[in-house]
Amino acid sequence: MVALEIRSPRFDHDRDTVDWQAVAWLQVHGQDYELADPSGVVDLSLPVLNLRTGEKLTFAEEPEEWARSLPTAYRGPELIAVIVDDDNPIPSAHVDVDREPIEVPETVRGIAALH
Repeated sequence: MVALEIRSPRFDHDRDTVDWQAVAWLQVHGQDYELADPSGVVDLSLPVLNLRTGEKLTFAEEPEEWARSLPTAYRGPELIAVIVDDDNPIPSAHVDVDREPIEVPETVRGIAALH
């Protein structure tokens, strides 16, 4: 079983911060799934990169493994996929990458405040 949220950024004017709020929720157990997606952001026909094999994977082939690999497809500035529960997680050795920290310039933060 794997459960995940699709999150989107929302600017909090009171705290002057960006929070990631869930806009969709998906839980898959074997071939069965539950999807709460009022905005229609989850595309079950979207092929993803299987993080265990490196091969292309569709929901129809292996729904649970597809959901587990969904963060490879939803990882942009508008939507991200976050696994919130997983009874068979992908070992971290399979997804270990070096990442450089970034700094957000003040001008970008100012633009976000306008929205």
